[in-house]
Amino acid sequence: MESEEWNLSGVVCSSPSPGNSSLNSTSSKTDMSLDYTYDSSEFDTSLEDSEEEGVSYDNRHLYARACRQFDVIPSHAFVRQVDDKIADVSYSMLETLDIKALCVALTKNYTIQTLDLSRNDLGFKGADYLTQCLQENSYITSLYLASTKLGTDGIAILMKFLKTNNTIEVLDISDNNLTGRHAEVVGEALEVNARLRHLSLSYCGIDEHGCVSISKALAQNMRLKVLDLSWNHLRTRGAVHICQAIGENDCLEVLDLSWNGLGLDGCEALMTSLKANQTLRDLDLSCNRIDLKCLKLLMDGAASNESLQTLKLGKNPVTTEGAIAVLRAIHATPSCRITSLDITGVPVDCEFSKVLEEVQASRDISVRHSENFHKYQVGNIEKLPTLQDYDPVVVLFEYMRQENFRLIDFFRCLDTDNSNTISREELKHVFVTLSIPLTEGGLDDLMERLDTDDNQEIDIDELRKSQKKNMRQMQTMGKWSLAAKQGQSKEKFSHKLQQLVREAVGGRQRKGKVMWRKTAEKIKT
Repeated sequence: MESEEWNLSGVVCSSPSPGNSSLNSTSSKTDMSLDYTYDSSEFDTSLEDSEEEGVSYDNRHLYARACRQFDVIPSHAFVRQVDDKIADVSYSMLETLDIKALCVALTKNYTIQTLDLSRNDLGFKGADYLTQCLQENSYITSLYLASTKLGTDGIAILMKFLKTNNTIEVLDISDNNLTGRHAEVVGEALEVNARLRHLSLSYCGIDEHGCVSISKALAQNMRLKVLDLSWNHLRTRGAVHICQAIGENDCLEVLDLSWNGLGLDGCEALMTSLKANQTLRDLDLSCNRIDLKCLKLLMDGAASNESLQTLKLGKNPVTTEGAIAVLRAIHATPSCRITSLDITGVPVDCEFSKVLEEVQASRDISVRHSENFHKYQVGNIEKLPTLQDYDPVVVLFEYMRQENFRLIDFFRCLDTDNSNTISREELKHVFVTLSIPLTEGGLDDLMERLDTDDNQEIDIDELRKSQKKNMRQMQTMGKWSLAAKQGQSKEKFSHKLQQLVREAVGGRQRKGKVMWRKTAEKIKT
């Protein structure tokens, strides 16, 4: 059987016939057996490529040859995962030629199903190589391209590919510019694509014009199950278009609109849509400028919806009165199916606690909310907050900042069993060792927020993403909820947190530093 040839932007590779494992058969156009010497000390995974020893034709071998061809250093992360179902090479500082070599290897790879290239510099050329690769590879079904600098041309070529593709089910292009025409191109692809199930467009700067395009596609697409539009510019007319499209869509199950600005018009449109929609199960409206007037409209639709199970309304200016109104609206509607409610960041009081007990006595519902602010007041004497009153995620990263740890070093110190993941017990151990108080409920909340893939383990990427998200939230909110309760400025609040962390660690500082020093020495060796 003659060797089969495929082309990737002028690069021709020949795969040998089944009986030839020495890769001696190559194209006359490109010699893929160029001499290249690897220094094994540079890599934590060896890439032997000795044809004299009869190396079998496998995924690593093909990637090694491609790296020689384009004179690039192999990605350690990709080499380790080249035979796995999931290949996560995010944050690997890959550039155009690195992506090209990787795409050459992926064209003949039949094991990888999930590919994460997030936070690499793909650009237009990288997107071009990737789409050519995916035209040949029908095994990859999940593609993560967050913050990859795709640009106008990169988005265009990716969406052109998506129009006819019938294999990609999960696509994340978060943190890529989708203003104006960019979003229109995405909308056009979404209208005709019949395979995509999960689409993430978070942090894309989608404006009013983009909302119109996305909403048109959302109304027509009957395959998409999960859509993330968080951290965009959904305002006024754009928000109305998106919310109206939800009423026309009959397949969407999870929708994230957090950190936008629906306002009164958006909530009114959403109320109407929720009364018509019968598929939506999870709706995130956190930090959306929803006040009491907006909330009344919204709950009119949400409570009457018979499919909605999870509703997130945290960090909205609905006040204690609004928090109580949400509970009463759910309690007063027998057909309401909401079993999980999140109103964190909204101040609550004793009356709220009483209403919550009544609601939970008659229906199975989990409610996440802020602490009762009256506990800080005893008569006319103000009770000072403790670390238990602060967000455990904020406390964790504040400790890391005070100790001047890099994220990777902090992760390795937490990972006491060297498993490259942090377990619940390891997370608990560090809080106990450093004398930082944390309740079991606080630990559960911390794990839930850091363990984004819900596998009961926290990896380095999850910790990195949580740190970045935490920083963005703090900057956007301007004032933290506890600071607002106590009438403190953000600076005073931050200073108090720093002081509490220092005091908590101070009692066990010597022991703590010994633990970190031993771990650091172990890492170096």
